[in-house]
Amino acid sequence: MANTRSAIAITALLMSVLCANVQGQSVTIFGGNSLARDCYRNATMAVKLSDFVSHSAIEPCDTALEHGDMSMRDRAATFVNRGIIYANMQLYTDAVRDYEKALKMRPDFAETYINRGNIFFLGRAYLRAIEDYTTALEKMSSDNLHVAYLNRGMAYERIGDAALAEQDYRRALELSPGWTIATDRLGKLLSNAQPRKDA
Repeated sequence: MANTRSAIAITALLMSVLCANVQGQSVTIFGGNSLARDCYRNATMAVKLSDFVSHSAIEPCDTALEHGDMSMRDRAATFVNRGIIYANMQLYTDAVRDYEKALKMRPDFAETYINRGNIFFLGRAYLRAIEDYTTALEKMSSDNLHVAYLNRGMAYERIGDAALAEQDYRRALELSPGWTIATDRLGKLLSNAQPRKDA
């Protein structure tokens, strides 16, 4: 079978949409087949939509995983993509299960840790989210570091560690100057830290 292009789409929860919590990117991977590409496209659509996708979006992922002739790398990527669709459908247990299957095959996929961390964040398991975002930072290329720093900063903020949250927001801005989401998060954090003047 000729090599074609497939990819991992990384969960994005836009600041103005849904829970206004976590941010993500997409990373390209080579190899796979047309079913894996369809799964990737559906995952990409799930990332872009502010509403939930239908269960039919999962079908090419299921078929690719059951019958597709894929490398281990593309198989892991397909589990991640199906997990993204599950997450969009708020089937978080199914999403985490797929992310963990992907990590068993390819523990070097930093973006999988971001996706799983996002699910932990949404479930208010902030310490587990911080652990996954930290692992992602250790494994990630420079292209997406700002995303993991932002997400980890928000998790630190939720557990009340303003100093570490500020540090991560500033690091995200160093890596992506002028990034509106990070600028807003840092501004709100610093504003909340200001002592109130007595009237």
